[in-house]
Amino acid sequence: MERFNNIVERIGKATGLSLKADSLTNLPQDYRIYPALASTDRALSNTKNVFQLIRHGTVIRTREGNYYYIGGKSNYWAGGRAFHSFKGGIEFTLSPSGSESSSIWKMIREAKSNIVVFQVKAIRLSKEWIDTTPAFSASVGIIANYIPKFLARPEFETIVPGDLVDFSGGKLTADGLLTAMRYASRKPPFPYFVAITDNELFMPYPPDRELCEYFVKDTTLCKYVELDKEFNEMLIGAPIFSADGLIGFVNSYIKTLEEHIVQLSYIPFKLEFTDKNMEKFAESLGVGEILALSRKYV
Repeated sequence: MERFNNIVERIGKATGLSLKADSLTNLPQDYRIYPALASTDRALSNTKNVFQLIRHGTVIRTREGNYYYIGGKSNYWAGGRAFHSFKGGIEFTLSPSGSESSSIWKMIREAKSNIVVFQVKAIRLSKEWIDTTPAFSASVGIIANYIPKFLARPEFETIVPGDLVDFSGGKLTADGLLTAMRYASRKPPFPYFVAITDNELFMPYPPDRELCEYFVKDTTLCKYVELDKEFNEMLIGAPIFSADGLIGFVNSYIKTLEEHIVQLSYIPFKLEFTDKNMEKFAESLGVGEILALSRKYV
């Protein structure tokens, strides 16, 4: 707890916020805080690295039994066989009948919102589904993500074209990346501490190794959080959790303050998990048409 208080003091000095870290000790340390990793299986030809392709988010199941991806989208996603998301090793897809010409890919890229919502299909769901719960307010929390897993990979894997995304039939294919994402999603995520206000987050960089060691059972992995030196666009869409549940999703970088504190915007999520609320949330983001079209492909 002393370490948490030191982080809180750093953020308070840079922002003037008065915070307490007590509630962090009550955060769940199980599947409820696992984020989803997402990408399409094809990439646009101007893609330079995998961090431009991978986005974070979550997959939730509504009361009606339908699954939805809520999270970041990339302007480098290309039409291909399908969109793929992985949470806890489980794969979820959106496949427009194999049609690369489907308008949904262009709609996703051109959406003004960094956060999208669409219905997805679970592939071989062989374990009991454990959902997170929405929370409605918090002053501190964590951003759950897998960025250090990919920063730890050699450059010949993360550049494009490279080992994970390479040309096949004249097009950039992300089959290797999807496999890496699936395996990464099976392990506990890395926790990045954040202070939370109404629409903004304040996060120290580099992320705190001791905080990681508090949450991650295999503490030898925590050395990799120190590889994350500055805001990485792969963080877009990453879910933010408090001790009570899901707070929202990372939206964009704003600026870096003193004390190496990064200021981010986020999209709050304060709805129960129902099909109607998924529509309501998508409409509020301006991506209602994308959600409606996605339902035709599930």
